[in-house]
Amino acid sequence: MGRVRSWTGNRRIALPVAGGAVVLGLGGLYGAGLAFAGDIDHGTRVLGVDIGGMSRAEARRALARELGPTAAAPVAMKIGDRVEKADPAALGLSLDTAATVDRAVRTGFGPVGVIGGLFASGSRDVEPVIRMDERTGRAAVDRIAETTRQQARDGVIAFEQGAAKAVTRSPASP
Repeated sequence: MGRVRSWTGNRRIALPVAGGAVVLGLGGLYGAGLAFAGDIDHGTRVLGVDIGGMSRAEARRALARELGPTAAAPVAMKIGDRVEKADPAALGLSLDTAATVDRAVRTGFGPVGVIGGLFASGSRDVEPVIRMDERTGRAAVDRIAETTRQQARDGVIAFEQGAAKAVTRSPASP
C-alpha cells in the first residue's frame, strides 16, 4: 500500500498552487481588460452618442459623424425683438472632438480599475468641449451689433438633453 500524506504535507503544495492560480486568473483578467476594453470605459456617452469601449480615434470619428452636423448648424441669436441665425464658425465656435475624447478617456490603468471596467454596467455622461476663438467671436458680435444698432451683451446657454437652450436673463442683468 502506498503511503498517505498528511494534510500538512499536502498544504505545502496546495497553498502555493492555489495562490498561483489566483494570481494567474487576476493577471488574465487584467490582460483581457487592457486588450478588449478600449481607451474609454463602457457606458460613456457625449450628448447621447455612445463612445464606450472605443479607442480614441474611433471615438473622435464617431463624435465628428454624429455631432458634427449639430455643431455646424446655425446658432439662433436674439437681437432686440428679432431672432437671427449665424454660422458657428463665423462666431468662432467649434466642437473640439479631440479634447472631448481626452475628457472621456479612462484616467488610470491600474488593475482594480481595468478589471472593474470589464464588469461595470454603469453609464457616464461627458460634456463636449466647445472652443471659442475670442477674437473671431467678438468681431462677429460687434458687426452684428453695428448692423442691427443693438448693444452687445453676453449670453448664457445651457445644454438640456443634448440641445443648447438660451437662459433668459432678468431685466436687471447687464
